[in-house]
Amino acid sequence: MKIRIALLGFLMPLAAAGADFPSRPLTIVVPFGAGGTPNLVARLLAEGLAERIGQPVVVQNKPGASGVIAAQNVMHAPADGYTILLADNGLLAINPSLNKTLPYSPTGTFAPLTQIVSQPFLLYVRSDLGIGSVDALVSSARRAPGKLNYGSVGNGSPHHLCASIFASRTGTQLTHIPFKSVADIVQAMMGKEIDLVCTSSVGARPLTESGRARALAIATPARSPAQPDAPTFGEAGISPPILVGATIGLLVRSETPRDIVEKLGADLAAVARSPSLSKKIEELGMDVVADGPAAYARVIQDELKRYADMVGTAGVTAN
Repeated sequence: MKIRIALLGFLMPLAAAGADFPSRPLTIVVPFGAGGTPNLVARLLAEGLAERIGQPVVVQNKPGASGVIAAQNVMHAPADGYTILLADNGLLAINPSLNKTLPYSPTGTFAPLTQIVSQPFLLYVRSDLGIGSVDALVSSARRAPGKLNYGSVGNGSPHHLCASIFASRTGTQLTHIPFKSVADIVQAMMGKEIDLVCTSSVGARPLTESGRARALAIATPARSPAQPDAPTFGEAGISPPILVGATIGLLVRSETPRDIVEKLGADLAAVARSPSLSKKIEELGMDVVADGPAAYARVIQDELKRYADMVGTAGVTAN
């Protein structure tokens, strides 16, 4: 009887771990600077989640080291669900394929809550360079190896991988310049410091709306209805075609009680699928994908394999 009572006393706190969760503010840690798609997504989610759970949700930007700074910030926080990592596939799938000494494991250190969005990438070039097609870009790059440069949000980011694979498959040499955010890249392109960038249509919107950049190709299997004039890389003669985009989701420390993981995942997915928020996200050129912890775990596993194969085949390095 004493053993049974003691066991019940041990299990009851576990069963009730998430009963009063959350009872104080939550924090979403973003591995990029202010501006850009991840920051926009985080702030939209924070507003919707705060309204749903009745607690403030704070967004903290922790850019640098290809997302490692943000990942470590969450790793060192208590495993109680109050500190959430917003991550893209650069941090969770591409970076692990390039760097075998990361301080975190994408599948062991963190517990997935839910994917939020996916978005295709396009290759943009500064309009004043007079480059109107992928063929023209390849010719220009071959005439002056290393002269043309491209921006990314860090080694191992989708932006880096997309441009690196392009250089590898076209036999060209492009110079990589990392930044802390897409907003910083946009400013650099407007200042004619950067020539190219692989990013989403929302990230490049200030460039395209001002006429400072044009899209040469899109990294999808078929043309996008939202970007009908942009050929696929396959149509532009790149073989095999480049298929790179961004997936963005949320995670907590893997030791977080399972009931809190499930509750947070359900709340975040519901917020992302709400008519008001999903409309805002879709207007930014992104697709809402909010299916909870199990589905996001499968996405991470699939992308780990796909990007490892892509990195190995293209011979992409971390620099």
